[in-house]
Amino acid sequence: GETVENVRRYNSDTVLLADLPSCVNYAAGEMAEIPVLVSHYGKAIPKALLQIRISGSGKVLFRKELRLGEVPRGAITELYTVSFRMPKTDKPMALTLTAQLSGGDTDCENRWDLYVFPKTAAPSARSLKEKNVVVMESCDGTALWNALNEGKNVVMFGTGPFASVDVSWQISLAGRTNGHLATVIADHPLMEDFPHKGYCSRQFEHMLNGSRSVVLEAEGLSHNPIIDIASAYKNARPEAMMAEYRVGGGKLFICTLRLPESDPAACWLKNRILAYAAGEQFQPAQTLTDTQFAALCKVSPVAVSKNTNEAMNKNDITM
Repeated sequence: GETVENVRRYNSDTVLLADLPSCVNYAAGEMAEIPVLVSHYGKAIPKALLQIRISGSGKVLFRKELRLGEVPRGAITELYTVSFRMPKTDKPMALTLTAQLSGGDTDCENRWDLYVFPKTAAPSARSLKEKNVVVMESCDGTALWNALNEGKNVVMFGTGPFASVDVSWQISLAGRTNGHLATVIADHPLMEDFPHKGYCSRQFEHMLNGSRSVVLEAEGLSHNPIIDIASAYKNARPEAMMAEYRVGGGKLFICTLRLPESDPAACWLKNRILAYAAGEQFQPAQTLTDTQFAALCKVSPVAVSKNTNEAMNKNDITM
């Protein structure tokens, strides 16, 4: 799916840069200050023209055009700092920051994804209790099983009693036995308003780093999670970051993403999960039998198998 045009945005004589914060998720109404720079090693650009815009939901929300004079060669030069207040919105939004620089024999462009999330309130403890919702952040298999057999709607933030594996937003290198190679977000009511492209891009970075996935390996259990994460093919096993099941007389929702309060996307998603678990849409299609539930309750974490890479790559830390 890679194109020459896309590669040239980051691998060329002239590359436009944005000094983005570590988290590209913003709260609605928050002020953003984003320096735009250029790394230029071609001929000096005379009478350079810089064009910047921020767009979202089919509209241009910010537009700026500047004549910069000459841009020198052989340097990284700061061109302009975008000062932009994120829109106040009732639903999350995906925005695109686009920068274009032209002059002389140079014509380049780059773009970056930004995300805006409204502040939401979590359902009250009283309303969750009325809807039969129990929230667990750490629990053993017995406590979880008992709650489910009492007919509770259990939201488990974390891996609970299930086997688990370390997760990072950084994709693993092909051929390694550890790490993960891809993520997939299912078409699910919970994720309808959460902006995504079918996988976990940078809006999930802080939620994935430092988190764990659950290993959902049990005989006869089909693998249809809400957020899937693909293990290395040398250690192939069904894993997930988000899944739901009917268990006993209750329902189980699992979310193993880190959900720090400092991340507007994580706060929105956590509150959305709680509201979903208390609502009529929480109707898991899959059922875990008691045998399958017991099979998932293994000692955590899962050990990584020995590397079988015949090339014996010395950079492979799992050798």
